[in-house]
Amino acid sequence: MITTTNLSAVLTTAELSRRPSRPPDHFAEARALSELAKTLADDPRGLLRRLSELAKELCGAESAGVSILEPSGDTFRWHAIAGDFAPNIGGTIARDASPCGVVLERDSALMFSYPERHFPYPNAVEPPIVESVLIPFHSGGKPVGTVWVIAHSPERRFDPEDARLLGSLSRFAAAAWQTVTALDAAEAAKAESDRRVEERTAEVRAGEEKYRVLFNSIDEGFCIIDVLFDGEVAVDYRFVEVNAAFADQTGFRNAVGKRIRELAPALEAHWFEVYGRVAKTCESVRFESRAKELGRWYDVYAFKVDGGAHVGVLFRDVTERKRSEEELRLRERAIRAASQGLVITDVGRPDNPLIYVSAGFERVTGYPAAEVLGRNCRFLQGPDSDPATVFVLREAIRASRAATVELLNYRKDGTPFWNEVSLSPVVEAGRVTHFVGVITDVTDRRRIIERLRDQEELLRETAQMTHVGGWSFDPSTGASDWTEETFLIHNLAPGGTAENMGQGLTRFPGDDGKRIAEAVRAACERGTPYDLELDFVAADGQKKRVRAICRPVVAEGKVVRVRGSLQDVTARHALEERLRRSQKMEAFGQLAGGVAHDFNNMLQVINGYAELAIDRLAAEHEVSGLLREIGRAGERSATLTRQLLAFARQEIVAPRVLDVNAAAWDTTGMLRRLIGENIRLVTDFGSGVWPVLADPGQLEQVLINLAVNARDAMPDGGALTISSRNETVTGDGEVPPGQYAVLSVADTGTGMPPEVQTRVFEPFFTTKGVGKGTGLGLATVYGIVQQAGGHVRVRSKMNEGSTFEVLLPRTNDPKAATATKSGGKLPRGTETVLVVEDETAVRGLVKLVLSGCGYKVLVAGDGVAAERVAAEHAGPIHLVLSDVVMPGAGGRAVAAGVSAKHPEARVVFMSGYTDDAVVRHGVSAEVPFLQKPFTPEVLATKVRQVLDGSR
Repeated sequence: MITTTNLSAVLTTAELSRRPSRPPDHFAEARALSELAKTLADDPRGLLRRLSELAKELCGAESAGVSILEPSGDTFRWHAIAGDFAPNIGGTIARDASPCGVVLERDSALMFSYPERHFPYPNAVEPPIVESVLIPFHSGGKPVGTVWVIAHSPERRFDPEDARLLGSLSRFAAAAWQTVTALDAAEAAKAESDRRVEERTAEVRAGEEKYRVLFNSIDEGFCIIDVLFDGEVAVDYRFVEVNAAFADQTGFRNAVGKRIRELAPALEAHWFEVYGRVAKTCESVRFESRAKELGRWYDVYAFKVDGGAHVGVLFRDVTERKRSEEELRLRERAIRAASQGLVITDVGRPDNPLIYVSAGFERVTGYPAAEVLGRNCRFLQGPDSDPATVFVLREAIRASRAATVELLNYRKDGTPFWNEVSLSPVVEAGRVTHFVGVITDVTDRRRIIERLRDQEELLRETAQMTHVGGWSFDPSTGASDWTEETFLIHNLAPGGTAENMGQGLTRFPGDDGKRIAEAVRAACERGTPYDLELDFVAADGQKKRVRAICRPVVAEGKVVRVRGSLQDVTARHALEERLRRSQKMEAFGQLAGGVAHDFNNMLQVINGYAELAIDRLAAEHEVSGLLREIGRAGERSATLTRQLLAFARQEIVAPRVLDVNAAAWDTTGMLRRLIGENIRLVTDFGSGVWPVLADPGQLEQVLINLAVNARDAMPDGGALTISSRNETVTGDGEVPPGQYAVLSVADTGTGMPPEVQTRVFEPFFTTKGVGKGTGLGLATVYGIVQQAGGHVRVRSKMNEGSTFEVLLPRTNDPKAATATKSGGKLPRGTETVLVVEDETAVRGLVKLVLSGCGYKVLVAGDGVAAERVAAEHAGPIHLVLSDVVMPGAGGRAVAAGVSAKHPEARVVFMSGYTDDAVVRHGVSAEVPFLQKPFTPEVLATKVRQVLDGSR
């Protein structure tokens, strides 16, 4: 006994149905059934032959036939064969050696691939069978044979439509074949003997009864109707005979002898027209139509029965099928119209290939369906597809569960797009057979979301940077909503519950509290906006300055919501205070500059004449000592003036080669006065410290600022240590490699935490209280050192003090690092020098010094006099020595006027004003300059240098 337990070649009907099916051809099916009916009427014994021919034609098979089980039950006979397999007609094959036996055993449609490999055919099958579909052939309610089609070439493959057509032909032919069998038996009995008339009659009656049984056993409805005409027009019909299924298919009981108008008065006229045409033309017809009054759709085959107006009608209720088809059409239209793509994959096949893609998929990806069916959808992935997201999809498929992800995919033309993929498993009989996927191009949505996210982040960062928070409240309840920055301004954790308006008003102290309360009341009652700057106390007690702005929302004359902003302007307020203090400092500097000018002129006279007197007296003269004391007092006064200008940061910038130790030592006197008596000043200057190129006044400013910063860090006293050393930097990431002279200022104060150290050189950054610091001291240090090509390092620990190290590049300038007096005679010359100075005493001193050095000296008290002297002087004027700031024309205008008449003249400017005043009067820092007060030696040396062609 052959079984199908291990037959891999057997495909069940369900598996066959999963093959892609061609559209049904109902017209061809109707024509074939009509042909069978005609054959039954004209040539009943040719029914099976005609069935084979029609099966071959409808299914496009290379062979088709009918096999009937012999009465013995163990052999099949090939009753009819059409096509290449026709030579085997009439032959037999054992039930166990044929697929027909399996079909009868299962009583279901089956498909076989290469059956000769699995069944013991007695001889080689010619031509070979590549694939076959077999349908049970029933009689009396049980399978008695098979109807089959065969493909002999690998190119032909059968689909579900082939199985459906075979089933339709088989059902119709099986009913008719029983009639043929009965007629054969009746005719055989009639031919046997006239003697057995009664027996033959009985056999005929038995045959008729079998026909009646067959007539009533088919599932389709069947009736014979008598078409009634009014002239040439069919207007009604009467039921002559109906089968058992008729009532189930129509809902009509006891219909025989009744007219359809009695049973369904509103039946559409086209039914009468069709049946009338069949009765008149004797042409069979197959059609589908709706009987609205019955609420049903029918698949109908109508044919002429006899010579009268009788018509046979074989019909089937296809309402459910039509409804399903309509749903499928609607679903297909919806799928085609949808912007999303729909895909179906078959998990039962290797690599889970695509077996369906919608038009939306083609639109989204650019891939036509023919190019992707049978492929795994990984072809949509590309270089930037996220492996982790792909893994989520694979795990969902492996675990047979749904999943939704967003994945970067690529269209056929290579352009990327963001794909929202939603997968859902299809479960059949407790097993996942397929996955349905919906793909959506969400590129624009992601772009919009990303843009909204960026805008939200920008608004959040803007709010953070500008310290602006938003708020609103319900005027009827006071319930409030705050943005994140509003919480932060209150020094509260964001995300909590906002304070109601009444509680919020308590944050404003004193008179400001009364102002804001009145403004809020006016906003709630009259819709009056406000914009106020107020004092504010945060939740932790921190005092701030805020700007509160309100814009009430009015609807139908009533305030329904109050909205506004709260901005922390503490830093701006403090900055404005610093600006006011800075303006005061600037005014002080201008005042100091004016005082310094007059004071420097007086010191110029005092120091100059004292030095000239000392040089003309013998060293042992009793007046010499007195004059030296006057000179020392004048020098100390000049030093104080320079320190005052340095404090106001208005000294002349003139870099030169410096001895770091000497420059630092010269500042210690003033530093002791600055830091106070409770702080001990310690110096530790290294030997052989390299010279640097820097402005001595600026270096002095650096030491002053660092000392003041150290003093403020030691309110209870301590030690301030100034030291120097050499350092060769090989490269530490902060300071470029090179040789540096290091000037270190260390204190034993409170120290700084890391977050303060990172901001310590920012302008206006200070940790001191309001009114105790401008935040400019260390920023000035940083700027001066950077301008000199150096760097500043800071080290600090809380409660252990701070150390600032100023690294200045070593200079290879051959000039001496310190200036020394010549100790000899002043430099001399014979050139003509024009001295322009509005102060009579200074003018007289300069003339006396230069005349004593051999120069011919011309003098003028202002610009007008200078131009007159220059015009009247016949000889050359080799040098103009002019004060910068004078009544009337300034030094620059004087120099220009003299040079117009004496282009050979060189220029040296002198002034007791600060560099700001000098620059404002149009004097470049590159022009030779003498800062008052200066000594006779400095004057003579500078004049000689300029005349000799150097500064």
